[in-house]
Amino acid sequence: MFSDLDFVEDQPVMPADVVEYDNGYILYCEVPGLDPQSLELKIQNGWLVLEAHRKEPEYPQGAHLVVSERTFGDIRREFRLPDDVDTSNISARYKDGVLEVHLARAEGKRPQKIQITYAS
Repeated sequence: MFSDLDFVEDQPVMPADVVEYDNGYILYCEVPGLDPQSLELKIQNGWLVLEAHRKEPEYPQGAHLVVSERTFGDIRREFRLPDDVDTSNISARYKDGVLEVHLARAEGKRPQKIQITYAS
């Protein structure tokens, strides 16, 4: 399930939160500084795969980098999907550096309340 969060070694990790609610899951993934057009989201063999590219900035000619904490290049993050996700009902939105992915739970897999009758 989502507890099997994975990432490719030697590549920047995209911090993520996953919340579960009755109708499914929402994945929030921080991807600031990316061109939204570089984001690619796909389902592959039971995994939700997020790929992106962060371009390295162009520094002024002759400038010397003193401190470097940011990461650039290709980024990939994989999330194993729970069995109850309806893979035909997934939507995503990118805003303010956060990718929000809604994963609906399959209709038959949603929690159902059972009516309790009380005997007197």
